Amino acid sequence: MAIPVRATPPNRSGEIHRAMIAAVSPRQIMLRVTPLLVAQTLPSSKRSFFMSRISLAMIPFAVLSAFLFASGCSKPNGMTTYPVRGIVRFPDNKVVRNGSVEFESIGLKPPITARGTINPDGSFELGTYTRDDGAVAGKHRVIVVSQFVIGNGVERPGLIPTNKLHSKYSQYRTSGLEITIKPEDNTVFVDVDYADSAKEQMANGKPANPDREKKN
Repeated sequence: MAIPVRATPPNRSGEIHRAMIAAVSPRQIMLRVTPLLVAQTLPSSKRSFFMSRISLAMIPFAVLSAFLFASGCSKPNGMTTYPVRGIVRFPDNKVVRNGSVEFESIGLKPPITARGTINPDGSFELGTYTRDDGAVAGKHRVIVVSQFVIGNGVERPGLIPTNKLHSKYSQYRTSGLEITIKPEDNTVFVDVDYADSAKEQMANGKPANPDREKKN
């Protein structure tokens, strides 16, 4: 003789599934799912009352979860970031007007990287987990990329600007730049040098891109 098996109501199975997703540990899974399973064994007349009491009991969990989310605990690795704004400048105080900067933390495994776009006025703002949310505190090594990589200029003389920034700043192993981010609002200066070709042209009193200068 077949033993009748009571099927799980579709709406209750959905609640069990959501409770298991919301839980973050085996103990919490048991605490949240067990009452739902018990409710299925009750007559329909008592089930609504029982479920309303479960809903009230779960309110503190919802409030706590919202508080933790608002406090920034959702960030990867739980690392706090701090605002970082800066300027990329040459020795003569002229600024780098395009490209990007990248800060990589020293001493953290894996390292945490913050990036920013260089604006026409030489300024930038770093972002790690979201745009412009800053960087983690501590010492960082820095690279700056500001290069035009569109051919070599031979086929279109005067149309491709000469790279003013020294190419060594595009790699961590050669840049030599290190900056410490403090647990506060940070304003930093990234001091870089001209490329050898740009130095030579300036020493001879020539613009870095004479044809372009004439058009301007």
